[in-house]
Amino acid sequence: HGSIRTNLPIRYQGRQYVEQVGPGETKYTEYDRNITQNACDWLSKKSRMTKSKPWVLFVSLICPHFPIIAPQEFYNMYPLDILPKFKPADEQLFATHPWWKAFNDSFIYEKFFRNNEHRKITLASYLGLCSFTDNNVGKILDALDISGMAGNTRIVYTSDHGDNMGARRLWGKSTWHDESAGIPLIIAGPDIPEGQKIDTPVSLIDMYQTILNGTGLNVCDKDKNLPGFSLIKLAINGGEKERIVFGEYHGAGATSAAFMIRTSEYKYIYYANGFDPELYDVMDDPEEMKNISLDPSYKKTINDMYGLLKNIVDPEEINRQALSDQRDLVEKHGGREFIISRGAANNTPVPGEVAELICE
Repeated sequence: HGSIRTNLPIRYQGRQYVEQVGPGETKYTEYDRNITQNACDWLSKKSRMTKSKPWVLFVSLICPHFPIIAPQEFYNMYPLDILPKFKPADEQLFATHPWWKAFNDSFIYEKFFRNNEHRKITLASYLGLCSFTDNNVGKILDALDISGMAGNTRIVYTSDHGDNMGARRLWGKSTWHDESAGIPLIIAGPDIPEGQKIDTPVSLIDMYQTILNGTGLNVCDKDKNLPGFSLIKLAINGGEKERIVFGEYHGAGATSAAFMIRTSEYKYIYYANGFDPELYDVMDDPEEMKNISLDPSYKKTINDMYGLLKNIVDPEEINRQALSDQRDLVEKHGGREFIISRGAANNTPVPGEVAELICE
């Protein structure tokens, strides 16, 4: 469904996303409790085994994720009257930019909210799920302490993406503003300086090098040219000013590819098919509220950022390849109209459950 990229379909599964909010329990909260307990049990067992060999434990918790339903005790931590106001949208950008207009015509979450209180309930539920996740992480860290291995174990806490959660009238992910593209990233360990905040742009691509570095392994010869840098080395060195992070999006709601280049000073978003880019001065405007791409005084910066992008990929050629591959995928699975009529899901079910497909 997400591979239908021209004449974007309306994503009616947004109704389900908006309806399943508030306090309660779900298959996902049950799953995360089980994963947490499995991790704690693994650490307990590991502590009784030989400690001479390096090890890696990957613990993948689902929350916070749709359904936006948080256990009652965590939902209660966020009374609606103390929640911050939602970040306003750039209405001019949304109204005049073809990429954004197509995106917002496809993702129609906002049409299903009853009122602003309903939006706040959704935000409180999401924040409650974040605290639920923090609680589970705390249990795992306690188990690590009890195991006696905490003193020589490095820990990385991160995520696959952020969530717009009502900022700019957007919900879900799929965009390059920091609400969606930014992720939590905390690293700790016996050789990691405590209390240090590093502003260097980093990426999940760096995790490959970080894990190898953490276990004392070297990158094999055929992978030496892959991008990425060990976050352990970055933390010990205190950061690195001149670093570039790259991202690309070819998924649901994107009528053309969207590429992102992030430096310490700027975020540049390039839209294929000739649509105007976006540019933000993240030093002076960390909330990315002022798109300065059309300001003549930033013309050189735009050109420089485009040059950085072109040094990594040919954005128009990659866009063409992605659209072609996705057209083939859509045809392989029955064609546009069949896929749309079948509906789409908001999430991958836990093992043993079946995805619920939502249609118009």
